[in-house]
Amino acid sequence: MIRNALVLSLAAGFAHPAVAQEVSTDDARAFEAELLADAATRASLLDSAKTAGHDGRFFVGSADGNFKLSIVGEVQFRYYAAFDAGTDAGDDFVGGFQLNRTRLDFRGHIIEPNLTYRILGNFNRETGVFELQDAYGEYKLESGLSIRWGQFKPPFDREHYASSPTQLQTVENSLVASIFRIDRSQGVQFTYEAERVRLTGAVSDGRRALNTAYFSDAEADFALTGRLEARLGEAPWRQYRDQIAFRGDKTGALVGLGGHWQRDGMTGAPSTAPGEPDLFSWTADIGYENDGWNLLGAVTGRVIDWSGDSYSDVGFVVQGGVFVTDHAELFARYAHVMPDDDRSGGSDDFPAITAGVNWYFIPNSHALKLSAEVTCYPEAQADSASIVRAPDSSTGLMPDNDGGQVGFVLQMQMIF
Repeated sequence: MIRNALVLSLAAGFAHPAVAQEVSTDDARAFEAELLADAATRASLLDSAKTAGHDGRFFVGSADGNFKLSIVGEVQFRYYAAFDAGTDAGDDFVGGFQLNRTRLDFRGHIIEPNLTYRILGNFNRETGVFELQDAYGEYKLESGLSIRWGQFKPPFDREHYASSPTQLQTVENSLVASIFRIDRSQGVQFTYEAERVRLTGAVSDGRRALNTAYFSDAEADFALTGRLEARLGEAPWRQYRDQIAFRGDKTGALVGLGGHWQRDGMTGAPSTAPGEPDLFSWTADIGYENDGWNLLGAVTGRVIDWSGDSYSDVGFVVQGGVFVTDHAELFARYAHVMPDDDRSGGSDDFPAITAGVNWYFIPNSHALKLSAEVTCYPEAQADSASIVRAPDSSTGLMPDNDGGQVGFVLQMQMIF
């Protein structure tokens, strides 16, 4: 191509001016188009053959694209303050700093792009010990079906299922998600994703079976979890990976239903009677997203049946956010937990009201974000102590015998 261009240039230079003009106008345009096409092709080939770099994540891989390892780091540094907590006589203030999440995330594919893997570990916020969280492989078929095996979060509720720092709108999950969550387990999961519907089901060792052996008392004898989601509107599936609607996001709604059943594995269930407890948990949620604002509502419940003792707990949460600039998002949330009246040790309702602001240093990116939020707990935690944990190192909730506790959290999040 370059040789032809030189010949054309020489011919144009020695030819009659009229001929030269004809060459320069016709052939030069063709040459320019050919040059641009060749440059685009070469750039594409260079990108596909790139074996290391940063494409949103640091990565290394093979030249043929069949092997890839991406590495992601996540750090959440927080300042907590709790007022009127009543933790000690005469002490109505507790405050301090905490590394809430410090994670290393390894993910990629082997043999072919459809065979993926993930290994996620977190440094424990209280001990500093590095702990395994996710460890699974997954294969995606052309039909929209995929199979996952290993340790992961079974597909139950949207809020806790999508609780990565890149997905939360508030600083932390609501009390509802904290109490009713299934959390991580070991098992096998199947997912079918179509244009408008996604169905996921898992067979696992049950709720909160993180890093447990098969003979552990914390594991269920058998557990089934399922979630059905329907996508409405223009927003694609990937837009619902987080709880946030950035400016420029498309309009849509996601409706979800989830269920979980297990036999045994309920250590700490509200009975000392012998026997194997049954747990059935359910949830329904709907989220609406538009250009720069969103709403999310969910109701979750569970029934625990252990040797004739039956307990039914329910909770609901409503939250929303709106971007007032490209960088600043205001958000608010109301969560309400209703323990069973027959529970001992406190069974009063427990509400929580949260409001705050997120500042995204890079618009439409969670990579560097500063968050500030205030949560009011109008009722005493001690009156709901049979179901509400305190102290809670993730939410900042402290023991409170009088009610009216106020918590403040300031968080800097960095993802690289």
